[in-house]
Amino acid sequence: MIFVCTLLSLYATLLVANPLPSDPPDLAITPRDGDDCSNLPGFVEPGETVGNQQSGRWCAAKWRQGIFPNEIEAWASKGCLNWIRIKFTDGTEQAQGNKPGDDGHHRTGTVRWDPWIHTFSKFSLWDGGWNNGVGRIVLEVNGQGMDAGKYWDSPPAEHNAARGTENQGMLLGIEGSSGDCIDTLKPIFSKYRPDKVVLKDATFEPTFEQLNERPYDQRMMTAAGSGAYLRNDLNDTDVTVKVKLDIATEHQTKVTTQEQSGWEHGWEAGLTYGHEVSVQAGVPVANVDTKNKFEVSGKYVAKHVQMSFKGTEDMQLTRITKSYEASVAIKPGKIARCSVVAMQSHVNLRYRATLEHSWKNGESFTYPTTGSFENADSSEAVIHCGDVERADAGIALLAVMEDGIFCPADGRKVSENDPTQVIDGLACSGVVPPPPSNDLLLPLPRSLKRL
Repeated sequence: MIFVCTLLSLYATLLVANPLPSDPPDLAITPRDGDDCSNLPGFVEPGETVGNQQSGRWCAAKWRQGIFPNEIEAWASKGCLNWIRIKFTDGTEQAQGNKPGDDGHHRTGTVRWDPWIHTFSKFSLWDGGWNNGVGRIVLEVNGQGMDAGKYWDSPPAEHNAARGTENQGMLLGIEGSSGDCIDTLKPIFSKYRPDKVVLKDATFEPTFEQLNERPYDQRMMTAAGSGAYLRNDLNDTDVTVKVKLDIATEHQTKVTTQEQSGWEHGWEAGLTYGHEVSVQAGVPVANVDTKNKFEVSGKYVAKHVQMSFKGTEDMQLTRITKSYEASVAIKPGKIARCSVVAMQSHVNLRYRATLEHSWKNGESFTYPTTGSFENADSSEAVIHCGDVERADAGIALLAVMEDGIFCPADGRKVSENDPTQVIDGLACSGVVPPPPSNDLLLPLPRSLKRL
């Protein structure tokens, strides 16, 4: 007990000292009775044990941790099925028996599959091994076949494994016993096909509240925006101009989960059934100060994020361009500036969460997980127009004259002088160098301009 408490104390100390670990912290496995081959719930097929147990029992299953077999290799001799190797989705593997040499009869094979995508079209075991042990294994999955075992003139009994409703169950693991030969094997399948997994109850490292306490340039947030200057070259007439400004923002939610061994995989691969995220996360908002100057900064506010992923395209980064309209009145000889800005977040946080794995019949089980949460989002846009003393060099400028609105740099006419017409604020941007992407034509905080 003293040793356990010491370890827990050490772990807590390390976690506080290193709030942003480069690798995810280890997670304690939920305590349970027995192992993943015993005390099975109702969504697991009872299964049949083939062979005759003569030696030590073993269990090659880790499904309660969300880890599943995805590769099987077997070797046999003329006497029995000698050796089997089961590999798992966390990169670990378990081998049992005594691997023989190749006797020239090719009594060996390997099959690989994605447990989230492929189902077995055949999983059969045969009697006839040494001292009534397992004599042969035949598998068909993912367009691959494996036949490892003895050959008989009069074959013994073949046992087809129960693979769930319409043979769509998921292989959860294999139980067996072995010495020099495989004495017994019992495949463990679910009764139903997976329906969805839901990531929920997530805690992030750092939290979004902690991000808000950091200096602005460390909040995983930048600003996106555009703007234009408008100059009234009329001598004695006020003008009102409607201007259109575009802003491009990026959006993405991508989740990877990491197993106990440190092997990480992303949900962006193999999405053949539902993946959902249901977490309390943070979304960016723009803070606007108009007391003295128009200043914009950003922070995160809590929001429940509920998303479903149906395919790989749902996790791709998308870029969205929206147009905004502003109207500004300009006095003779004066210059106005119109800008649109939104806060753009690109967070990449470690998380601890619960994954709920649901089957087609509605039953489910849960297991702890950790991984990375990548999210790109944007705030609502803020639009502002106001008078300025001068136009900054290198910024698009539109000039209002008697017979229309022009680009002063090259004399190109952009529009008629019609107050009802909406002018493209970036119509003259092609004839001058574009503004720096983060200057945004706004008197923003100094830290924001350096981003």
